Formats: sequence, structure tokens, C-alpha cells
Amino acid sequence: MNFRLPNFEATPEADQNSAKPVIAYQGREFFGTGDFDNLRGRFCGVPLGGGALSVAFTARWDSLPRWSRIIDFGNGPGLHNIIIGNRACDDTMVFNVWVNSKEYGLHIPQGIVVGEVHRYLCTVTPSGRMEVYRDGKLIGETDKGAAPRMETRRYLYVGGSNWQRDDGFNGLIADLVVWNTLVDWSGKALEYEPSYPEGQDPADRSRPRALLPGPRIQRHGGGFRGFSQEVRALVHR
Repeated sequence: MNFRLPNFEATPEADQNSAKPVIAYQGREFFGTGDFDNLRGRFCGVPLGGGALSVAFTARWDSLPRWSRIIDFGNGPGLHNIIIGNRACDDTMVFNVWVNSKEYGLHIPQGIVVGEVHRYLCTVTPSGRMEVYRDGKLIGETDKGAAPRMETRRYLYVGGSNWQRDDGFNGLIADLVVWNTLVDWSGKALEYEPSYPEGQDPADRSRPRALLPGPRIQRHGGGFRGFSQEVRALVHR
């Protein structure tokens, strides 16, 4: 691997401009249906959304189970879900948000390479601009997405789905980090346009001016500073 995972450790040497995560999860290997984690026990009462949102993680798909998930944070099927995973049984990566019973999102053909480890960053702004980066390179974007509503979610699934018909994830999910803001590849907070009024339907919003600045994130070299030996061993497997 020749890309750098950002350092999210809370040390005096850490970048003072780094955004503070609301969720941080070391991760593990997953083995399909029935094998998932619910982070609610560790992050109960943590609200997500209400403006920009960023999710970073390292993943390796060992196969493509039907609609398997990296994350599915929600209150049930179609209830304010934040979803990252694969479409059907193919290599299209999906980043979807449910708002007021409507689904908004981004589908990226060939966003997944089975058997390979990659680092991803998924971001969404209050205006609904959604972007996905892989190893620091932009691989998908849309201006027709939606920001998730600010609320706590009952089910914070990693490797599992709020829909019983979906299959479980098979592979590695590691170093998952979630922020209630827009960040760049290093975890530094970026400026973005102001939030819209709470409860306003994204479909009714007029598009604001461009992001300030647009997060065109550059690829970095280096190692895996700031992560455990166990996670490093999994990533280098």
C-alpha cells in the first residue's frame, strides 16, 4: 500500500486543525450474513447529520453479497438511513442517504475491486453535494444528493443492513471514522455553505454557490501512522 491513512489519535502532536470524530471504530474481518456489529452500545445518544457529514474507512470486499453494507446507520428500513455498500451483487459502490422517506445517493460503477484493500472517504454537504474518494482520488460525485437529518439513530450497523433481505458483508472493514462536518483526506475540517432549515426537503432546495473550498483531495504517500498493529496486520494481509 502506498497511500497514507490519516492520524486520528488524540495526541499533542496531532494536527490542531483536524476535525473531532463523533464515531471511531477499529474494525475487523466479517464473514457474511449474521456477522455484523451494532455500534449503538458504544455511541448511544450520538447525533449524526444536520449539515455536512464525512465517513472514512478502509475496506476489502472478499466477495459481493447482495446489497452488503459497510455501514447502515438508521432507525429501520428507509428511516433516515446513512448507507455505504455495494449495489446488488456487483462492483458498484453506493453512498445513499434517506431523508423524509426518500432515497438520495451516488452509485459508482467499478468503485469496488474484490480482494483489494483500499481507503475510502465519503462526504456530503448541506446542499446535497456527495463525493467519494478512493486512496485520495475522486471516483464519484453528484449535486443531487441530500444531507442526513440531525438525530440519533437506533441501529449503527457495521457489516449489516436495516433490511432483512440484504446479505452481510464478507471481508475487512477497518479504521472507520465519522464526522459531523466536511473533512479532507487528512481529516482536516473544510469550510462549506451554511445549513438549510431543519426539516426542509432536499428536493425543494435551490442550489447554493460552490463549496468554499471544494474538497479536491490529493493522494498522499506514507505508512499507517496512528493505527494499531492488529489493524495494520489486517490491512497488509
